[in-house]
Amino acid sequence: MIAEWCLDHSNLARSSIGRSLPLVPPAEDEIQEILELFSGHSVRQKEALRMLNLVSKTSKGMQPCLAKWPELTPLLMDLRKHWMNVWSADIEAQRISLIHNLSMHRPNREILAGQNEVPAVLKNVVERAGKLGLSASLLAMVASIIATLSEFDVFRKRMVTIGGMKMLSGLLKIEDVVLRKETGAAILALCADEEAKLSAAVSDVPDKLLECFMATDEFLLLLDRLPKSPEALNMICDKAMELVNIVMEEDAGGMVTSQGIHSAISLIFVITERDVGKLKVKNVEDFKERLRELSSKRIPMQTMFQVEKITKTLSEMFPAPTTQLQNQ
Repeated sequence: MIAEWCLDHSNLARSSIGRSLPLVPPAEDEIQEILELFSGHSVRQKEALRMLNLVSKTSKGMQPCLAKWPELTPLLMDLRKHWMNVWSADIEAQRISLIHNLSMHRPNREILAGQNEVPAVLKNVVERAGKLGLSASLLAMVASIIATLSEFDVFRKRMVTIGGMKMLSGLLKIEDVVLRKETGAAILALCADEEAKLSAAVSDVPDKLLECFMATDEFLLLLDRLPKSPEALNMICDKAMELVNIVMEEDAGGMVTSQGIHSAISLIFVITERDVGKLKVKNVEDFKERLRELSSKRIPMQTMFQVEKITKTLSEMFPAPTTQLQNQ
């Protein structure tokens, strides 16, 4: 509101910086006008950032095109250094929102992923979150950007190298469902090679995932794929009933797909090997029937092997009532 008042009472032409955003994509000269505002005083800078956000949002990231406006990328990376007023949570939110919007368009995404500074900028935002009072929703947006740009090896490797895994592991401590889900997706996107998986294990990602366990594909896939400490394996055994419920309730809430269910089966297999006594299933026969039902579908060979082993172990540990009567 203050910025709008300043615009109304300034000597600047309202037609150049105060007009409503058109529904059609802006012309190239209009984007150039917006970019030129960044070299002005703080009111102009704020208006430029606001207008670029609106343009990028309404165009689904296609405008402004970073290939046509190469100066915009370094400007966003170094914006804090050149900001003419106090850097605030609102300004940071607008900058991250703009980067997020731009990353929706693949040509822009490829350019952003190739910039050396982007991983460090995103990491710096998270590290300064407490001081600036950034919201969990904004941090979720940062995690979403990391997941999106990790499509490109150059970004992914640089993010891991500068300690991005440890940073994301720290975000899992924040009690926010959306943030944790987006963080899980970001970690999973980074874990595309053994080096990244080792970095995740060293950063205690499996332990953190288990402490704030959520029934999502990302959490289950990570717990299945990452190296686990003895403590993490014990924690997985303590999640036995939750994992069984995930297998029993396919598509419950739309959070877990077949991939997540296969990972849950893999984790249950670990429990049968480590501490089968934790698998105190309410109705063993129903669970075995569910496993047989899944086996009849197209599933990976490893999962098929695990289903057979789990079923055999459960039959030995918890024989069916008819079998018990026959033995008597």
